[in-house]
Amino acid sequence: MPKQLRYFATLCVVTLSLSACAASSQSSVLTGMARYGYPHVLASMNLQAGQSGTITVPDQFANGRVNGSMTIAIPSDAFSVPVRFEVLTGKNRDWNAAISPGAAVIANIAYRVTDLKNGSLIKRFNAPIEFTVTDPMITSSSQYLETTPARPPEVINANAATQISGDSLSHPMRSGSDGWIITTPRTALHGMKSGT
Repeated sequence: MPKQLRYFATLCVVTLSLSACAASSQSSVLTGMARYGYPHVLASMNLQAGQSGTITVPDQFANGRVNGSMTIAIPSDAFSVPVRFEVLTGKNRDWNAAISPGAAVIANIAYRVTDLKNGSLIKRFNAPIEFTVTDPMITSSSQYLETTPARPPEVINANAATQISGDSLSHPMRSGSDGWIITTPRTALHGMKSGT
């Protein structure tokens, strides 16, 4: 191979390698609430503008425990652009230090919603989605708390709109820039593990 062609081929290989490395590096960067305690993608769904959807997953929340299920009901008027809707989660034990010592975190959840037209994160939904978690550890004293995108995050009581029926807890959600944790009194655990 002539020297100039050999040089060009080597340059192409190096350039392609650097591009692949850059793409790999970018894909591993945490964005949205994944940076603030919810690093794992539990489920993902692409939606067209004006499309409704329902995501149902085991409520193991990256803790190896499957006691029930979690459902996110997305109404058709939630988004006016095509989106990728991701359900994020972390480890329950990482949130226990932020709550009352008499309670235990039994679930944690956040969303990352990406505008598929321009790649930006959507921070607020046009209409609230309905979150429901069903778990035998949920009681009438379970709490729904909001966490802010900060280090350390602020934990805020957001229980006003919570509805509890038996072992199910439901709450409307309209934000893609906050996270939420569900707690229950430690006395209600009855030997069951709330995750690691």
